[in-house]
Amino acid sequence: MKLPGLIVAPLTPFKRSDLSVDWKALEREIDYICDDCKAAMISVSGVETSEYHYLSFADRKELIKRTAEMIGTRSGLVVGISHPNTKIALELADLAASLKAEAVQLLAPQRPYGGQPGTQELVDYFGGIADKSPLPLLLYLNPGPGADVGVDATIAITKIPKVKYVKESSRDLARVSRLIVEIDQAGHARYFTTDARRFRRDHAAAGLLHRGQDHRCLQRQRLRKGSEAAARVRVVPGEVSGEGAGAGHEGGDGTDRHSARRSLPAVPSVHRRGEKSAGR
Repeated sequence: MKLPGLIVAPLTPFKRSDLSVDWKALEREIDYICDDCKAAMISVSGVETSEYHYLSFADRKELIKRTAEMIGTRSGLVVGISHPNTKIALELADLAASLKAEAVQLLAPQRPYGGQPGTQELVDYFGGIADKSPLPLLLYLNPGPGADVGVDATIAITKIPKVKYVKESSRDLARVSRLIVEIDQAGHARYFTTDARRFRRDHAAAGLLHRGQDHRCLQRQRLRKGSEAAARVRVVPGEVSGEGAGAGHEGGDGTDRHSARRSLPAVPSVHRRGEKSAGR
């Protein structure tokens, strides 16, 4: 997998006439994701919006096979194998391996008889699949469709050697911040999260979305522009500098170091109570 990059879950289009999968529409979608969005990896039948749970098991496997064929070598492939029955999940994992997928995506399940599973139950479930899976696992966390997995349980699952990735959909920033440190930075697994709805809302308000332009492509463009800007201007406490800036008033490229300061948003001064600012 090429990182950093996008991991995209395509929607499954259906025909109005008989509600069967619209393969031509799906192919156009995959072409767009691969060629325009340049996705690092595509998650096939991995999330609820792909509506795999409305398909028969045979149709779900056909969706996986045909989508993998459409992708070819243009993008990495991760296959959703979510199912409370470990035997069925492993059957899908074997299919994913035959299609040369890089990983399998597995939703943390709720208890079949109701209620949230405990930490050991989840570790046993993921551990049992990991032991027999031919591919590494991507732990998928989505409270509601799946279990509401606590922080300690999430960390425990990622300590299973074959759990290499985590996809977080809780949108809890405090949780996300902690798990980035305790999972990704600790070296247990790579940790991914997103809030596409907020991104789309913010950009729609800014007038940046238009017909035919997907929020994922916009996100990629924004990240690229942000990286380019960061390469031009480096901000450290008490200093604003450009590329190659050396000691003294001018940067290493001969530019005024303070000219970069003028390109940044102004930060209002904060004064202690009763203290006047200069010039007042």
